Amino acid sequence: MVHRSIALRFLSLALCVSIGFFANGAMADEESREVFSTISKARDMAHEDNFKGAEQTFKTIGQKKADDLAIEYKRKFREKLDELAGLFLKKKLYTEAEGLYLSRLEEKKEDYTSDEARFLANIALINLAAGKEAEAVTFNSEALKIALKECGTDNLEAAKEGKKKSEKLLAEGHKKEALEETLLVCENILKRQERVNFNSYMSLVQKTVRANWNPPKSESSKHVNLRFKIFSDGSVSRLKVLKSGGHSESDAAAIKAVEKSTPFAPLPKYAPHSVDIEFSLDYNVH
Repeated sequence: MVHRSIALRFLSLALCVSIGFFANGAMADEESREVFSTISKARDMAHEDNFKGAEQTFKTIGQKKADDLAIEYKRKFREKLDELAGLFLKKKLYTEAEGLYLSRLEEKKEDYTSDEARFLANIALINLAAGKEAEAVTFNSEALKIALKECGTDNLEAAKEGKKKSEKLLAEGHKKEALEETLLVCENILKRQERVNFNSYMSLVQKTVRANWNPPKSESSKHVNLRFKIFSDGSVSRLKVLKSGGHSESDAAAIKAVEKSTPFAPLPKYAPHSVDIEFSLDYNVH
């Protein structure tokens, strides 16, 4: 008997939706608790003035692991990171405090999200505290640029107003207030985005792709992993095979299923400008 199943994972806000043989939620929670426990340990070390140990402990978290946190823990992670960086700042360890946020940035600027905008806003404030005003202004400008690019259609007007206010304060010489306004812009965008319920939207994406998926007949089971980006208007880019099913025809059928399904419905209200999707398609022979 042949069974076809689909599972997908919404990566950028760490939401999981699964059917068939996939169940990612419990593992995500377990890993989230582990990451949160590690950053809490780093915070405790900093409280005891063991800043070198705090740095090393923080580094063990790893970029990908923290980025895949469940929504609730992503928010807690940012709060704990702020607290940890604040302890470094009290000791005037500016380079080390900046490094905590820099380590959270994606390698490529085109992959920056609202999270990166917030990290850049914090880096700007750290540079200002360190007396590096030119660098602070540069990071502030970059934070605003990313925030407006990634905030999504429904957040755009509020973000533009915040940008205008930040730039006005900066022009008037109120540097700290200007940078704090930028951080507020980024935080408000994230708060709205994290309240979005994607369950119905993801179910629709899943249903649409399933209707267009016609894998080639085979005597053995196949498993194909795809990744792609959906934009506010439902268009798709960066569609690629993450893990091949071991057969070019199976991979091509998976790609075609997504291509025939586009454009998807527009992203939900207050969603980011774009979201990353990881799709798993199974062709199981029993």
